[in-house]
Amino acid sequence: MTRTRISCSRSESGTALILALVFVLGIGVVLVPLVSLAGANILNTTNLRQQRSVEFSADAAMDGAIETVRHESPTTACPTFPLVPSPGAPVDGVVVQVQCLEAPVSVLDPFGRNVEFDACVAKFGEPFSTCQSLAIVRAEVSFDDLATGCTDFSTPACISRGNQMSVWSWVVRTANG
Repeated sequence: MTRTRISCSRSESGTALILALVFVLGIGVVLVPLVSLAGANILNTTNLRQQRSVEFSADAAMDGAIETVRHESPTTACPTFPLVPSPGAPVDGVVVQVQCLEAPVSVLDPFGRNVEFDACVAKFGEPFSTCQSLAIVRAEVSFDDLATGCTDFSTPACISRGNQMSVWSWVVRTANG
């Protein structure tokens, strides 16, 4: 009986281990930045959703305030919305107030009202200038209170309270704060 010895080539031993380590290292190098990027994107999405929620709340409050003032008597002072000085019901977790300032009637249009509306995060009791400087949405609106076909307010039928409305500007600022 003769034994034959089978010899193995030692040049390939451990190659599979080295290839496996290189593969694992390569995957690790790619996955670490991807996981970090995914985490940052999730955080940014949450922040953007909160910011847009504030902007949409301000926009909705602005629409309500404009419609309320449109149908008020031209002699009524411009109120703050919501009308009660309390935190009110939050919209998407945000409480927004709208303040308005009625500009003097111009000589060119003595039958209209020019009103500036500013929507800001609610800080009840603050003066108009504070809300104006922190406004998320600002609108300049004019209301024509003279009924069609009338030339003055001498008859009660000529007072229309917002017969026509023109929005001259609507500015939305980023709600970063």
